[in-house]
Order: sequence, then C-alpha cells, then structure tokens
Amino acid sequence: MSTPTLPSMADRFAADVAEHELTVLHDDGLYRHIRLAKPGTGVRGFQLVTWPGYLAYTGDMGAYTFAREADMFAWFGTGRPNLGYWGEKVTAVDRHAAVVEYDEGHAVSRLREYLTEEPEWAGRSRETWHRLVSTFATNEDLHDETTFRQALDEFDVEHDAGLTDTGEWDLTCWSFRFEWACHAIPWAIARYRDHVGHLEAAA
Repeated sequence: MSTPTLPSMADRFAADVAEHELTVLHDDGLYRHIRLAKPGTGVRGFQLVTWPGYLAYTGDMGAYTFAREADMFAWFGTGRPNLGYWGEKVTAVDRHAAVVEYDEGHAVSRLREYLTEEPEWAGRSRETWHRLVSTFATNEDLHDETTFRQALDEFDVEHDAGLTDTGEWDLTCWSFRFEWACHAIPWAIARYRDHVGHLEAAA
C-alpha cells in the first residue's frame, strides 16, 4: 500500500479548513456530535458523531464509520494520521468514498520497480525494457485497474515479457477522501478538546 504523492496532504487540509469553526451539537459523555465548517457554506465541512465503540465521520468529502474502543476520541487522539491502522477499523463507507483506490501513477511505478528488481530482466534488451515502460507511462487509456492489468497481459503475450505474478500486484493507494478524513478527525478532536478546556477554565 502506498500513500498518494500529493504535494502535502497536511498543507492541503490546513488550507481547506482555515476558516472552519466548531459547533458542538451534542455532548453527553461518549455520545457526541460536532460540526466543523466555514460559516454559511458546506464546502469541505464535516461532522463527527460518536457513541460507545464507534465514530462516524460524514461530510463534503464522504463518510466513514470506525469501530475500536469505547471512547473513539481518545483512540484517535490528536496526533498524525495512522492510515494503515485506522483503515483496518473502518466498518462502513458511503458509495461516493473509498478507503483505497486504483492509482495509475503507482501502477506504473510498481512496473518500473519490478523490471528493476527481477533478475530475469537483466538479460533482456534495453529496447524491450524501454518499450514496455513507455507503453504504460504514456498510455492515457489506462485509467482503471482492469484496463491496466489487461494491457500487462497483452504485452506479456506479444513480447514474451515474462511478467509473472502481476495479478498479485497491489495497484492501489489510499484514496484522497480517506486521507483527508484521517487528517480531519484528529484535527477536529483537538478543536473540541480546546473548546471543552475553555469551558472548564471559565466555570
């Protein structure tokens, strides 16, 4: 599994939520409902709802439900996203979102890695090597995983390329929406804790 090579998801997220404000809609022990959004718009806005053992994230960037410990705010904490571990705890995803998705750039990189590391390619001509990489790096039609895998099979048959075990390759990366949500959750929890702290200090 690889993480998308975006310029910086942390920076992108920070810019997206720069004007977001916290609204606490419900706060009763482990039963919480908070909303983070720029006033007057739902763009990049989102909500967190918790009940014992679960946290539901929903908003402009999709919806994910996680299950792990009684207090999910404590479990997520406020630190750096742990995509691999958190991804294992997803119990539901809406139809517009995904935890992982096919990534063409990652697929081509995986192919380059294979050709570089496999001993059987050492004796093949550089012409064949470059023709294969060029075929996949410049083909704009390889926009989905099925098409990419079919192209691999066809090239293998046509050029006797010896591309073994390609069916086992993982050609996915963390989806943009999932990674964004994983930045949003601890950030929102930190805002909530600041809010609670201010209330307690004022009491």
